Amino acid sequence: MPSYLDRLTACQRRLAKRAADGIVLFPSRNLEYLTGFAEEPSERVLFLFLSSDRDPVFFVPELAAQQVDERTPIESIRTWSDGKGPAEPLSELCSDLGLDGGHILVDETMWARFTQLLQSRLPSSTFGL
Repeated sequence: MPSYLDRLTACQRRLAKRAADGIVLFPSRNLEYLTGFAEEPSERVLFLFLSSDRDPVFFVPELAAQQVDERTPIESIRTWSDGKGPAEPLSELCSDLGLDGGHILVDETMWARFTQLLQSRLPSSTFGL
């Protein structure tokens, strides 16, 4: 059986073939398959950003960072606080990853409110499934 790192690498290769700049996953079977992290979707923003040419990055509430770190092979974890909310830290992360203006795939099970949040932070990007 392939390791989670093997699965992530295979997904990155497929992104390159599809000419997509990245994929954003949220708590779902897809996220669990790629990382081993099983979590039910909630009102809190929790994303995995994966691109063909960069290391994967989790974007999680501060309170979930240790859990994600302990339960996944992902080394880069960015957080947001309840006091400030996810919008600005998400904009910073998207900028750091160079995603605005690119073609972004989103998890087909992602809730509309989270897709809308991504679209508001990446206004020049196109989105697909």
